[in-house]
Amino acid sequence: MAAAEDNTSTIFVTFLTTMLHEGADVKGWVTLPQNAYAITHIRCGISPNKSTWFLHESAGQHAERNMVDELTREYLTNTSDDTDKPFLRIAMYVNYSPCNGDSNCAAAVKEFHEKASEKYEVSMEMVFVGLYYIRRPSCYYNGQEGAPTRPCTHYSLRLSEDESRQHISGLRTLRDAGINLRTFEDRDWETLINYLVIERDGDRSELQGQMDEARDRRRKEDEYMRQDFEAIFGGEFE
Repeated sequence: MAAAEDNTSTIFVTFLTTMLHEGADVKGWVTLPQNAYAITHIRCGISPNKSTWFLHESAGQHAERNMVDELTREYLTNTSDDTDKPFLRIAMYVNYSPCNGDSNCAAAVKEFHEKASEKYEVSMEMVFVGLYYIRRPSCYYNGQEGAPTRPCTHYSLRLSEDESRQHISGLRTLRDAGINLRTFEDRDWETLINYLVIERDGDRSELQGQMDEARDRRRKEDEYMRQDFEAIFGGEFE
């Protein structure tokens, strides 16, 4: 498991407050978190009874790239050439969807998936709380920049169409590669809490208290995010 200096409460709050920031900088942008995390759950047919978790943060490079580097070392080196492919099931939880910019995390994840598929029967899912630098339909009016359909000071109001489309394109390449993409649901918050308690000795009552305090706002934002994601991938909005 990759080490992370942040304690369990900090990690959880980073996920929990994604897209819920109310403060804005002087340009009117709502700032992204100072840190991002990728929490990955793996089951592999080589050791079918073993469940492995990895935690990566955006230290030195984006969290997804740190994740790919370690999973490559763990699962793509010194593997058997046996014609019978073991299964490899990957569930990756991130607070922001992978980028398709300078760091090009989407390409790194896609490349890992392709190489892993040569050695394993791969099933991979990426679950995210927020969209990374992608214009959101719920922050626009009739597809045009202007009065949003809800109170929204989110940074997507100031994103260019070209930048947004670039990151959408990266997500589409992942989907086309066979990676399942979806947004956070109630069950994923429970998975996150269980991981932090069981695997990282977190305080369940503290984490549950933080969840309960933010639950109403979080559920509303998760539903907006689900609808926005479906509209973007349904071709209704770019």
